[in-house]
Amino acid sequence: MIKDLADWAGYYGVRFNFPDLFPLNGVKPMRGALVAKEKEKIRDYTHRLFELYWIHGKDLSQDEVLEKAVRELGIDAGWFMQRIGEQDIKDNLREETVKAVKRGAFGAPTIYVWDKMFWGNDRLIFVEEYLKGKF
Repeated sequence: MIKDLADWAGYYGVRFNFPDLFPLNGVKPMRGALVAKEKEKIRDYTHRLFELYWIHGKDLSQDEVLEKAVRELGIDAGWFMQRIGEQDIKDNLREETVKAVKRGAFGAPTIYVWDKMFWGNDRLIFVEEYLKGKF
C-alpha cells in the first residue's frame, strides 16, 4: 500500500510521506470540513489538512494542529474549535456519512458525478471522460 501511494504521488508530482500515525482519528477534521465549508474555505482547508497529514505527518486529531491550520486560512481558531463541537455539526457529519453509505460509498476516494459513482484515484481519468461526455 505504501509503495502504491508513493507511486501515485510520483505520477502526479506531489510530495508524499506515509505518516507514522495511521490510521488517523478523523472525526474532528471531518467536522472541520463542514465548518470550513460554512466559511467558503473547504478547498483550502482540505488541501492544507492533506498536506499536514500526508507530507508532514501531523496528527490532525490534535486541537493545536487544527487551530494552527485554520488560523493560517484566516479562520478564527476559537470559533472554529467551538463550532466543530456543536451538535448541529455533529449531526450533519452523521447525516452525510449515512447518505454516502446509502449511495454505495465504501472507501476513499469515492467520487460521485451526479448519480454515477467512481471509486479509486486510478478512476480519475474515467471521471474526466464522463464529464466530457465520452464515457
